[in-house]
Amino acid sequence: MKIKKYYEHDMNTLDFKQFINIAGFILLSLFVSIEFDKIVKELIEYGYCDSYGTFFDYLIYFFRGTYAYELSASSYFVLPSYWFFFHSFLSYTIGFYPYEDFIQYGKLSVLYGKDRVGWWIAKILWQISLIMFNYIIVYGTIAGYTMYKHQEMLLSLTKDIWNNFSPEILGTSKFEIIIGIVVLPILTSITISIIQETLSFLSSPIISFLFVNTVFIISVYSKSYIWITNFTMWLRSSWVYDDGINSICAVFIDLILIILFLKIGIETFKKIDIIDKGKIFE
Repeated sequence: MKIKKYYEHDMNTLDFKQFINIAGFILLSLFVSIEFDKIVKELIEYGYCDSYGTFFDYLIYFFRGTYAYELSASSYFVLPSYWFFFHSFLSYTIGFYPYEDFIQYGKLSVLYGKDRVGWWIAKILWQISLIMFNYIIVYGTIAGYTMYKHQEMLLSLTKDIWNNFSPEILGTSKFEIIIGIVVLPILTSITISIIQETLSFLSSPIISFLFVNTVFIISVYSKSYIWITNFTMWLRSSWVYDDGINSICAVFIDLILIILFLKIGIETFKKIDIIDKGKIFE
């Protein structure tokens, strides 16, 4: 019951700032959709395809990320800006509240409620809720744009488009695609949020935020499983590379990390001096 009360408190703290964040995700989704529209329009003008594509095409384009960086004399670093902004902004919107709430009101809540584990789990549930909601905003915006512009709300690929853009995806089953562009990005965002919250209390919210963003940047250079941020880019998957990220393996890695950092986070919070944050009981 205490978890429910803590969670309700967290949800009641959502204010006008969250509407600004929502506007940011809507604008980003529109920018990406418009960019994809321009690409498809050029393909149509040159006679490579005769359709603007479906909702599925636009969604896949949004979650594409970038190909693995190949070091060579002629190569240069290009950060996939839309991908980075989405995940960095998501990290920002959820990464600071748990610590800030603890400093302001959380201490009293924990002292009077006498339930540290419940307070911690409520913060995790709050983060998961916000992550799910923001992803729904992205899906909804892309769906709305597709419906308004082209009325093609289909869950199918347009072969002519992807033959000219990323033909690797055409040999992939719809089940694998849904895992790669829906299940895995959301699950990985949840994993990152739990890691970020744990690091916030071990160090500070700013350090944990910088750490997460550093991992995002490093992952552009490597498609290794070590950098779980790779799980949010299907262009790093085994659909594209023989040694790429296997979606099912990535799901299991996320689940293991979620369990591990939930345990670390709870044990860490149990040792924190509620009166004087910054000290951890030995």
